[in-house]
Amino acid sequence: MRGRCRGRAERGRGDGRSSKPFSAPNIDLIFRGHALKPSDSSPFVNEIFNPDYTDFIYAQPDERRNAIVHNFRNTNYAVVDSDLLDQLYRLLYQQRVSGTTGIELHPRSEITKVLAAVEGIEIRTVDKFDGRDRRSCYDAVILATGYDRETPHAFLEPIRRYIQDDVVDRNYRLATSPAFRPQIHLQGYSEASHGLSDTLLSVLASRSQEIAESLLLTISRRELIA
Repeated sequence: MRGRCRGRAERGRGDGRSSKPFSAPNIDLIFRGHALKPSDSSPFVNEIFNPDYTDFIYAQPDERRNAIVHNFRNTNYAVVDSDLLDQLYRLLYQQRVSGTTGIELHPRSEITKVLAAVEGIEIRTVDKFDGRDRRSCYDAVILATGYDRETPHAFLEPIRRYIQDDVVDRNYRLATSPAFRPQIHLQGYSEASHGLSDTLLSVLASRSQEIAESLLLTISRRELIA
């Protein structure tokens, strides 16, 4: 939500306070791409989130897995729900017709600096094509930048010496040395080996069953040995 930075002109009432009520904030959407793109939620494409597709993905060599995940990235990454895009476009059209402002899009923008100030959070950006700099201050900033998955995660560092080659088996179990008795199953960290569905709710039930069965099988084997 856009706020005020010192030295930045803003309409007001003369007493330093904005004439706009809090219920009508100014919002900037800053992104690197040329345009907001819709997510592909068509029924045939959505079959990649079926539990049986996990078997297909896992059976492929690494190069093919990576190619498949990349090919279907527009189902989950850097995309927006189509209904939401339609609503946003209608809202922006109404703004242009009425001559009002509330939401502004800033495509092709790279954030170059972020500063915390008394007046708010100052963000400086540059247009990646024409090189123009822009400076704005905000009362609140929401980051939708995604994240990187580390495998194994840093919290596993104390047992790093037991982990073998960062490999996860079909039941999401992290490969460890025979001397390491506990089982570690990773949920949401196996996209590279199990496909895009691993980071979503699509296979939550079936994955939970597979992990539970893997744990029970290990317990049964240990009981037989004992």
